[in-house]
Amino acid sequence: MGVWRDRRRDVVSFFTTLAWVGLIYATSELVIWGLSRLLSRVQLEFFASVMAMILAFVMDLINSNLGIGFSIPICLMKHSDILSGHDIIRVFATFVITNLAAWIGVFLAATAAICLIQKGVSFVSTVVCCSRRRRNRRAAGFVPGEGVPTPTTPRGPPESMFIMTDPSETTTDARFSFWCLFKANCTIVIAFLGVLLVGAPMAAIKKDERWLDAFVIWFVWSTALRLQQLFKASRVLEFKPKVKSVLATLMNPVLGTTLLLIAYTRSKAALKVGGLPEVLATLSSGTPLYSLWNSLLTRQSPPRGPKAWIRFLRRQHPSQDPKTWFGAGDFALSILECGLFTWGFKLYECRRQLFSLVGLGVSLVCIAVASANVFLSVLIARSLDLATPESLAFASRSTTLALSKPAMTAIGGNLAINAMIVVSNGILGQLIFPFALERLGVQRVSSESNSRESAIEMEDLGGSSRHTARGSAAAADSEDTVITVAAGVAAGVNAAAMSASYMYEKQSRAAPYAVLSMVVFGVSTVVITTVNPFKEAVLHIAKM
Repeated sequence: MGVWRDRRRDVVSFFTTLAWVGLIYATSELVIWGLSRLLSRVQLEFFASVMAMILAFVMDLINSNLGIGFSIPICLMKHSDILSGHDIIRVFATFVITNLAAWIGVFLAATAAICLIQKGVSFVSTVVCCSRRRRNRRAAGFVPGEGVPTPTTPRGPPESMFIMTDPSETTTDARFSFWCLFKANCTIVIAFLGVLLVGAPMAAIKKDERWLDAFVIWFVWSTALRLQQLFKASRVLEFKPKVKSVLATLMNPVLGTTLLLIAYTRSKAALKVGGLPEVLATLSSGTPLYSLWNSLLTRQSPPRGPKAWIRFLRRQHPSQDPKTWFGAGDFALSILECGLFTWGFKLYECRRQLFSLVGLGVSLVCIAVASANVFLSVLIARSLDLATPESLAFASRSTTLALSKPAMTAIGGNLAINAMIVVSNGILGQLIFPFALERLGVQRVSSESNSRESAIEMEDLGGSSRHTARGSAAAADSEDTVITVAAGVAAGVNAAAMSASYMYEKQSRAAPYAVLSMVVFGVSTVVITTVNPFKEAVLHIAKM
């Protein structure tokens, strides 16, 4: 029986691997197809596979700069979006109440669910072991002193995905070299030169300010990110680590970029005839890049040849054709969508961790939490006498911006208020993570990732090394604790993309659960706010 069971497991593993290979192949071909359609306009479609390889190579770069897109929705707020003093107090009160309830409630719900699952699995395993032991005794007779084989510990995820290098970690001698200084700050230098040599001339000669906006956003984000890194690595306040940690967290690059971009756009508005509306329309039209590509590809006579992109870049003003206008802010927002795509690669590395009873429990908890969040958040906002659009803005209070916009559009919520709530939740999460994760004892990745990955690869090769590799992997890896899983769920639900980005950066084992929770919670929120009868129920609560 044991031999046939091992053979059946090998067959299932083989066909599962084939299915994953097929899925990866199909996804890769779709990406290459999209790139080939894009490059066909300049007759360079044969570079599509190379472009896809480059995109996959830079996915960690995209992940580390994911927060650049969070600043744009707040910068796009107009004077008409500003609420009165009483409404601001009501929004803030609703924000505080919903966050207190959501953070604590989600963490406790996830903890209870994972504990129940683990106890259920333990009970079933005990029953199966006892039944197997009785069956073996009947078949071979009882041998005194014979022990029961101990089940192997389930493996955690491969840890190589978490290993990241800190560019600020250099040797003492190299810190003072000119080359090391340029290498650490090259993005800031390039962005600054881009403002002077490309952005300003294009704005003055071609009247196209998109290049200027793009390089300014890049410069502001890189500077804010670098300043935070330098402060963390410096010896300032090293005798007061708690105070330094608080200040380093408050130097959040998203917050700094938001404030500086608001100052930049308002300064430009004071110098332009069209004022703030024209500046914001130039910065972003709200058109996703895929919509722009669809618009260009569905034309009856699409432009071809190298001049196609030149004609695209020469569009005069967003007011003439806003659906085909793609500003620097739209590009920053597109990085968020790319970030969701690149996290798919990291989730694949954790497939053994996520495709389990624990992963299923996390998904069910997120679906239930999404349902409660949509209805209860709107009810709390409405009970504090907020207007209907502002109350509906809390329906997707912590859904990532890529999914929050369609939810708000479907139910008529205030997009500007919703963007502020989503970004504020992300910043709040990054403020409390440095303290909460350490105090809760959330697991981090150990330094034995190479040996663990090698053991897993040996197991996948099969043959006589399978059992040895399985034992090595089981000995090297440890199961994720309930606190680790619950913390990932609470972070992914309440802080969305910022939480996942932070946890990947800090090599936390809760990172894949944060991504899974963010996706399931976001998709469930969109379904509830766009599909009847749930949509009608939400609107009814907001109009009570």
